[in-house]
Amino acid sequence: MTPTHCYSRYFLRVAIPARLTYDSGMLRALFWLMLCSVLLGTNPTAADSLAHVEWAHVSPTALYTSEEKTLLFTAAVTIPPELPNATITVLQLNPEQTGIKYRWELVDDGTYGDVQAHDGIYSRKMEFKEYRPTTLQFVVALEMNQPPRRPRIDPLPENLRTEQHVAVTVTPQPTFVEILRQIWHRLTRTKEQSAS
Repeated sequence: MTPTHCYSRYFLRVAIPARLTYDSGMLRALFWLMLCSVLLGTNPTAADSLAHVEWAHVSPTALYTSEEKTLLFTAAVTIPPELPNATITVLQLNPEQTGIKYRWELVDDGTYGDVQAHDGIYSRKMEFKEYRPTTLQFVVALEMNQPPRRPRIDPLPENLRTEQHVAVTVTPQPTFVEILRQIWHRLTRTKEQSAS
C-alpha cells in the first residue's frame, strides 16, 4: 500500500470522525451559550411586565382660562424590586398628541402633595394657567431611565395602557349672566329634589 493510500484511509477513518466530534462539541457549546443568553435576557423583560401603572387620576379635571389652579396628579404603581431605577412621570402631550411637551416626576415620599409615603400611590402637585380654551392631555408612564430635569420634547412611550391617560378641560370664564343662570339651575334642582 502506497503512503498516499495509507494517508487517505487514515483521513477517512480518523480525521473525519474526529472533526465531526469537534464540530458537535462546538455546536453543543454554542447551543448552551445561546440558551443561557436567552434565559438571562428574559429576566428584565419579565420584571418589566410586572411593573405597571394600575390607575391614574387628576383633580380637578376642569379649569377656566386665565385662572391659576393647582392640579394634583396621583397614580397607583407596582414596581418590582428588580427595577430600582424606575421612575414614575406625568407627561404632558403636545397639542397633536404625537410627543411629549413637558414631564414631571411623581413621588411617593410624602412631599409635593403626596399624602402618605411608601404606600404605592405616587403624587405631584403642579400649578397650571392656560389662556385659551383647550384640553390638556397627560400620560402617567413608568420609565426605566431617570427623566431629564428640563422640559424636553420626546416621542411617546410605547405600549401605553388606557388607564394611564388623564385629561383636563380648559373652558372660557363664565359671564355674569351665565353665573346667575347656573345659580338659578342649582336652586331649581334643589327645590325639585326637596319636593320629591
